[in-house]
Amino acid sequence: MGGARKGQEGDGRVAIEAAQAARRETITPGEACPYCTGPLEARGFRSLSVPDMPPPQRIVYQLERKNCPRCRKFIQARAPAVLHKSLFGNQLTTQAVFLHYRHGAPRGQVCEQSGIGLGGGLALLHCVASRLKRLEYRQAPVHDAAETSWRNDGRCGCDRLFAMLTLSVLRPSPGDPELECGAEP
Repeated sequence: MGGARKGQEGDGRVAIEAAQAARRETITPGEACPYCTGPLEARGFRSLSVPDMPPPQRIVYQLERKNCPRCRKFIQARAPAVLHKSLFGNQLTTQAVFLHYRHGAPRGQVCEQSGIGLGGGLALLHCVASRLKRLEYRQAPVHDAAETSWRNDGRCGCDRLFAMLTLSVLRPSPGDPELECGAEP
């Protein structure tokens, strides 16, 4: 298997310390369970550090976690102005997409101007592209989907094809090496 040698320090995204943040916000999910309307019990917080613009700023969201004893669901507050499962604020995302696709700025230049790493910038652009493809697919008047599965050396694999008149998207099964950093093609 590839990867760094044991003990080698990583070079990935570093979380923002609360003291370095331009703004800190605590977000709560509410007092009632959205599934059964029962009371929620507090279960602590999760920190989410998000770079955003304008001007370039760092925001730390303290997302409160709660548990519903009635239906046993785990509820966590969602950060405002941040796409689901994204590490960047919506303003930064919009600026990066606009610079790259509207003005034709190279990805490296977009990442440099936004203050994000190249890998994070690529994952950001892939994420937005896949969301737009799904939206276009859902709104198409004619579309179709097909799935092919197989077994190879005892492991299951699966490919899904989503097609319409102007676009077709092949989505390999999760865990496929072609899917890098969880981004969809």
